[in-house]
Order: sequence, then structure tokens, then C-alpha cells
Amino acid sequence: MEPIDFSGLKMIVDDDLSTIPLQGAYGPEELARHFIYNWLTLRDCRECGRPERCRYGLDPDEVDRRSKPDEPCAAVAALIRNHVRVTYHVLESLNRAEIQSYLNATYHFVRWIDQVELNTASYMNDALLEWMGDEASATVIAGYTRLRAHLDEAAGLMTSIPAFRTRRGVLLVEGESEKAFLNEMRKSHRRRFLYLDVLAYRGVSKRSSAKLELFIRQQISTGYEVFLQGDCDGKEAKWLDDLDAKGLVKKEHVFPFQWDLETSVPPALLFDILVELHLLGSEKRDEFLDKTDRRDQSVGRLLKDAFGIHIDNHKVSIARKLGAIIAVCGWKYDPVIEESELAKFLTFVDTIP
Repeated sequence: MEPIDFSGLKMIVDDDLSTIPLQGAYGPEELARHFIYNWLTLRDCRECGRPERCRYGLDPDEVDRRSKPDEPCAAVAALIRNHVRVTYHVLESLNRAEIQSYLNATYHFVRWIDQVELNTASYMNDALLEWMGDEASATVIAGYTRLRAHLDEAAGLMTSIPAFRTRRGVLLVEGESEKAFLNEMRKSHRRRFLYLDVLAYRGVSKRSSAKLELFIRQQISTGYEVFLQGDCDGKEAKWLDDLDAKGLVKKEHVFPFQWDLETSVPPALLFDILVELHLLGSEKRDEFLDKTDRRDQSVGRLLKDAFGIHIDNHKVSIARKLGAIIAVCGWKYDPVIEESELAKFLTFVDTIP
């Protein structure tokens, strides 16, 4: 494999994002050595909390013989060498801007790994925890949570390199009820639902496009491909088309309910849920089914006008019960559900990577 010329590119060297220029060509081994030298924290193996568990750990007698025992963690150094070895071939097909993204992403990835190793070792070091006293848990946990920034940055940068296939979907739903429904759907153990990232944009008004667009851009910047569910409330949802026109969310990545989630549920199933939640008596079945045969209003409006039920107070409970039922019975082979708008929404969700 021929060395790649990195001249003119820059390498981040610390967390304030200061850089140094790269000059000349580097093969995978030399590039990895450069990363290790510039990026890894120097440590003393004697202070690690898991020397007996680490196959890269140094013999204590060997460490004691050194004048300077601090060295980069051998385990993380091995990871860097492997990372460069298995990704180096991809660089041959990238343009200069993409190689720069690779360098920047690798910095954040390595810093995340290095600090996770350091925090984990600290949490396993009995003497260190005793010295920290009551502040130990807060100090170590805070260290973990701050690392999210490095991971998000690495994921966002990697999305510009298709060969790494780091882009994954996030579904933005209008409210907490849709989120509760999809969380219950995890119990179906279908892969799409088990690993689906769902965020509710409630509070980010769909009528305040600037706020919603900022929210979407934040997801894109951390490496997500955005999918969106919205309620049309019986009207034309021009705001959804605007997102496609601005290149934020593709039109095929949007699912607009004609009204809302509750109205998408087959009436017979929704009635059974309302009875189970003690919102309606079973004797109201015929009256409920007759009234919900219309589709010129939301089921929430119907329940309020005909039965005095304010559905906004029960949306999350209804959604959870609905999700629990669909997770067990499915939606593709039940004739009651299969033709409903709810089934179309679930089929849409099933396509999210």
C-alpha cells in the first residue's frame, strides 16, 4: 500500500482544537505512531485500576526499572494502530477535504476512547476512590458524560465519508405520546424498534420554523439522518414541505398523520383501549363506532363533543396501551390494523436505518 501525501492538511493536537501542519507522506504505521505520540495521555501502569485484567499491562518490576514510567496506554495505542490499519485503504479514494474530516474525526474518536479508558481505570482503583472520598462518584461520572461531545463530533465528521456507513436515522415525533408508543414497540423485539432513536420536538413549535429547523440541524450535525412525523390536524401541512425545500428533511422521510396518532388507530381497537383505561363503558361501543365512522374531525374532538372526554389528559396512557398491544399482535397480518393509517406509519418507521 503506497503512503499517502498529507502535505497541506492539519492535525488537531489538543482539546482547544489547535492544530499542527502535516508534511509529506505517511504509511499506516507511521500515521498511527504520529497519532499515538500527539494524542494519548501519559500514564503510569502502576496507577491503573485494572492491571491484572489488561493483556497490554506492563510487569510491575519492568515499570519500576524505568526512569520515566509514564507512557501512552498500550491498550489504546493498540486500538489506534488497528483503527488506522483497517481504515487506511479508504483514504486512497477520498478527496483532500474528506481526508481532513477523517483526521479530525479520528482525533475525537481516539480522545473518547482514551478518556473512557482513563475513567474506567480510575473507577476500578480502590486507593484513588478512597482518596477522592464523597466526591468520587460525581467526579468520575461527570468525566464520562463530558465525553459525549467527542463521540458526537466524531460521528458527525464520519458521515461525510460514505465508506464508513456511520449515518443512522433519528425519528423526530411531534409529542410525548408518539414517543411513548414507539418505546412500547421495542417489546416487539423487531430490530428497527429496538435500536430506533426517537426524539420528541414538543416545545419546538412547528409553527416557529426557525426553532424547528435549528433542532433538526443539531441532529444532522451529530451524524443523524432525520426522519420526521408530524400531525396535519386535517389541514395542508405546508411546514413539512418547507423542510424538504430547504434540504433539511427529504419528503420521503416525512410521515404526516392526517389528524394525529389517536385518530390513526382503528376505531374498534381504540374503543377497547378506552374501555381498559376506564374512560368509556363497554355499553358505549355502538355509539362510539358510529360516530368515529366519520373522518372529518379528530377523534379527540369527537370524544370531547360526544362523551366529554378530554383526550389531551390521556394521550400518553393511550399510546402506551396501544404500543403494548401492537408489539404483541403485530400490524401486518391483522386485517383490522393492516389497512389503517397506523399501519402505514409503522411501515414507515420500519424503513428507518
